[in-house]
Amino acid sequence: MRRADRDLVLRARAGSADAVTELVRRHWVLCHKIAFLVCGDTAGAEDIAQEAMLSAIRGLDGFDESRPLEPWLHRITMNKARDWLRRRARHPELTLADAYEGGGSEEPDLPEYAASELLGAIRELRPGYRVVVVARYVLDYTSGEIAELVDIPATTVRTQLRRALAELRMLLEKEARRESAT
Repeated sequence: MRRADRDLVLRARAGSADAVTELVRRHWVLCHKIAFLVCGDTAGAEDIAQEAMLSAIRGLDGFDESRPLEPWLHRITMNKARDWLRRRARHPELTLADAYEGGGSEEPDLPEYAASELLGAIRELRPGYRVVVVARYVLDYTSGEIAELVDIPATTVRTQLRRALAELRMLLEKEARRESAT
């Protein structure tokens, strides 16, 4: 773990509100980005990132400070995002895009990292594929690390990555054909 993170964890365990605030400040953006890329919903990402940070802060006493902090936070965030997706599948809600005036498919106030065609295509992937793509290509984890992160076999991770990339290629080619036709 980075020395600064280790010191913050130790201070937060001792009750320092400033250390907790600094940990959240330091890791919030990436946790929010992970949540958004997995769930594809701005409000959902905000909730997921908040839940992940709260869980992490509450779980600091059980965290092994000899290990890196970021993978632990990423795992918590990924798990919260997967839980959110499961709840959403069981109980669909009206999204901001659905409620947006005119019923368009654009969602207002998207984070700046949500604007590219690639990220739009990632949002169209099934949830399991989104998780492994984000872990591999945004967080730069290996297949083995992703397997530990999401608790599935490494061979399954590699299969899901291969299928997700094929699906992404198809989605991007479809979008390119649509744009060239207009």
